[in-house]
Amino acid sequence: MAVKIQARLNAEMFKRVSTNIIIEAVPGQFDTLMAYVGGLGLPTRQTIRRFNMLSLTAPRQVVDDIATRSTFIKSVYYDADVSAFGLISNFLQNRAAAAFPGLFNTSAQPGWVGTDDSRKLVEADIAEADGITGKGVKVAVLDTGIFQAHPQFSGKNITASRANPTELVDSSGHGTWTASCIVGGQVTTPFGLVAKGVAPDVELNAVKVLETPMGTGRDSDIIKGYEIADQWGAKIISMSLGSDGYAVDNPHEAPIKELTDKGVIVVVAAGNSGPDPSTVGTPGGSTNVLTVGAVDTKTKTIAGFSSRGPVVATGGIKPDVVGPGGSNTVSPKENLVSATAPGSTCDMSDKRPDMYAAIMGTSMATPAVAGTVALAVQYARDKSGGKELTVADIKAFMAKGATKDNDYGWGLIRYSLLK
Repeated sequence: MAVKIQARLNAEMFKRVSTNIIIEAVPGQFDTLMAYVGGLGLPTRQTIRRFNMLSLTAPRQVVDDIATRSTFIKSVYYDADVSAFGLISNFLQNRAAAAFPGLFNTSAQPGWVGTDDSRKLVEADIAEADGITGKGVKVAVLDTGIFQAHPQFSGKNITASRANPTELVDSSGHGTWTASCIVGGQVTTPFGLVAKGVAPDVELNAVKVLETPMGTGRDSDIIKGYEIADQWGAKIISMSLGSDGYAVDNPHEAPIKELTDKGVIVVVAAGNSGPDPSTVGTPGGSTNVLTVGAVDTKTKTIAGFSSRGPVVATGGIKPDVVGPGGSNTVSPKENLVSATAPGSTCDMSDKRPDMYAAIMGTSMATPAVAGTVALAVQYARDKSGGKELTVADIKAFMAKGATKDNDYGWGLIRYSLLK
């Protein structure tokens, strides 16, 4: 059997002298792959034994040689850039704040909503009244890291990990925001808005897979994050990130399927490339994940930026569900307020370093959905005979009495639908 060379890699090799690649070993042949790569004298970026993968930058002649090594190499992929959805727009917004000091101030702006309000849209308040707060559920957030000293994280069970040998500091603030949307305790922000996480009693591992402050990385960094999350014992993986476009032969498919097959629920942002159709990215286009679009908390209508299906490569309908993520299609535009890292990109640090951020995006909807899934997992364990929910169970709950479409999926996720 020949080594499978990803179609995108074939195209990328004609553009550059050296190319970032991911090599997947034949099962049982990872050590042979390691020895082969060691003989090349090229440094590796990621070594991911759990999924028989490693990544490096290689010249064309090396890729040509790899194609002949089918006894121990299964596939080769392009190691594409991945970003946290929405960080670029936040960066530009913050630069605008610096240029025009009157653009932002320390009071809540029209359209700002605290996450205590957005969590009610997914019925987290009803769950809490039932004694369901995510207790005992392990959630890994793959993002830009976390600022653990934030008041919203006081007394929380939080672990910080990283995929690269970089500082754990979250200079973008995006990872801190997404984590706080899930596990954050109740606080009153400097603007008088109340912030609180959807599932404040989960165990959370903030895995830094994206470099900061701009929140970028590569596919192999995210896959390394899967390995870290799996070794930690995550039941749910939340990812407010992705790359543009979707093809079936991408390097995330096999690892995600392995995780899904063992019961891990992978929750992924659809992306912020709407309203055009067929704009769901990678890994959001995978049939094995729960893909999340964004709606406004007041109108419950789809946000203009929320990426849409269908997925061209598969014909699949995406997203699967929607969650509160703010909106750019209502007036005033809706931004959700929760914790962020002080002095970070999301903190608008030039003029307002207050450790909270007002943001919109499918990045914001994704942790709200992941937190709601955590509530459902705890409910099933505690009140449904110890059942362990899967992503198929969550989709089946949402599909009851609902017609799926390429804007809303099966609709707004809510605690009451997942019991």
